[in-house]
Amino acid sequence: MLAISTAHNNARLQGTITFADTGVLNSRIMLYANTQPAPGAAPGDTPLVEILLTKPCGSIVANALVLTQALPGGDLITASGAAVWGRWVNGNDDIVADGTARPPAPGEG
Repeated sequence: MLAISTAHNNARLQGTITFADTGVLNSRIMLYANTQPAPGAAPGDTPLVEILLTKPCGSIVANALVLTQALPGGDLITASGAAVWGRWVNGNDDIVADGTARPPAPGEG
């Protein structure tokens, strides 16, 4: 197992923020109800919701990346279904990350 330093961890997180904030648009997270495709592949469905993030998209708090939603009242959910996976894109629509969606575990909030 490789253990990186706190400084290295925070530099990587800052790099993620910088990449996510690239482009004219704000970065966004789209949540989908269909089966998650291979990383980077077309989503295969329309998103249930598109979550607009602030610019910068977040901050590093206690050595973790905390994203911030641009609309304090929330984003409009445009379809029904249970979120299975999500895609985070930057302001140029380049993929930042794909991941599995799940409800918070007990004690996570």
